[in-house]
Amino acid sequence: MSNSLTAALQALLAADATLVATAVGGVWVDPAPDGISQPFVVLEHSFGTDEGGGGGPRYTTVVYEVSAVAPAASVAAARTVAARLDVLLDYKSGLALTGFSVLGCRRTAPIDEHLEEASGRWVQVGGEYTLVVQAT
Repeated sequence: MSNSLTAALQALLAADATLVATAVGGVWVDPAPDGISQPFVVLEHSFGTDEGGGGGPRYTTVVYEVSAVAPAASVAAARTVAARLDVLLDYKSGLALTGFSVLGCRRTAPIDEHLEEASGRWVQVGGEYTLVVQAT
């Protein structure tokens, strides 16, 4: 389920015109390819659990890290993208994720990191978002 849920979440984010206009490098499942424009969005499946049983419906709770990544000099742009992610995902139910009924989605932890890499200094700004879904 996680691969199809990840693909559905990526498609939802990539279809938002406002997000695409600010995250000019696109929406990627971590890791993003080298050489793309910044800022860009990465999403990474952290973990998940299934609940239910006894022949009833099974609900899956999944945590994704969803964040904007940009060079440290572009932290303001990364924060703009992260704010849009909150608008799209925080405290939402009924999100249109193909193949899933979304019972709820909310940000459960912030991400605000500075990264040192061979290519330079970067920022990663966003959050951990917890989705509760049921396959349709």
